[in-house]
Amino acid sequence: MQEGSAPTRAMNPKWRRYSLRTFLIVVIILCILLGRIATTASRQRNAMLEFQRLGVSVLYEHQWNHSKTSRSLSSRLLEPLTHYVDPNFLLPVHIVRTRYLEAPSLQAGATYTSAEVIDPIAKLSGIRSLSLTHTEVTNQDIAQLAKLRDLESLDLHMTKMHEGPIPGLDQLRLKRLMLNRTRVDDDSIAALRKMTSLEYLDLTRTKVTDAGLKHLESLPKLRKLVLRRALVTQAGYDAFKKTHPNVEVAWRPQ
Repeated sequence: MQEGSAPTRAMNPKWRRYSLRTFLIVVIILCILLGRIATTASRQRNAMLEFQRLGVSVLYEHQWNHSKTSRSLSSRLLEPLTHYVDPNFLLPVHIVRTRYLEAPSLQAGATYTSAEVIDPIAKLSGIRSLSLTHTEVTNQDIAQLAKLRDLESLDLHMTKMHEGPIPGLDQLRLKRLMLNRTRVDDDSIAALRKMTSLEYLDLTRTKVTDAGLKHLESLPKLRKLVLRRALVTQAGYDAFKKTHPNVEVAWRPQ
């Protein structure tokens, strides 16, 4: 280049101005992302501490799904950091199981409400499988779980679920639902008509009758239905099997 020629692109003030603007935009985006991660981590950490008090166990995504190719990108990126940071802060939680009867606070004579169990769970949006067995959870508590958009399996057996509608149940995209050994009835399972992803349903020892089976007629993916010692009669069982020959029905009269 001859002496006195125009400055190079790298020396151009206008180019530097654009570069600085791009740099600032990247920094702002990173700060926003880090802020969201920090907020999520804090929320998850608080939930984990509450779980410890209530006797709740969890499995993280990498423990539930050993295939790296099918795990989420965030799980694969964050897992190496758990050697240096508490995983309670970082890793996606996929399975939550209550161990209500094993909770140290209960064994010491303490009691707690269903809200104390549900509130921290509802903050963990990535949960795939949730077991609330032997808790005080009732129909009205289920609406809070509607935030769990990834939830596929919900076990509510031996809970305080009772007769009447279950608000919010039809907002869940469940594949497996266990309501066995509860007092749910025909009105309770009316919401299942909209749960078109449901594949497995356990209604053992419930108050569901022949009339309640009509709510299940439009479930295209249902593959197994358990009705042992519900209030379904032989006639009701036969009628359902006739119209749903591909559904495995485990039925036994009371």
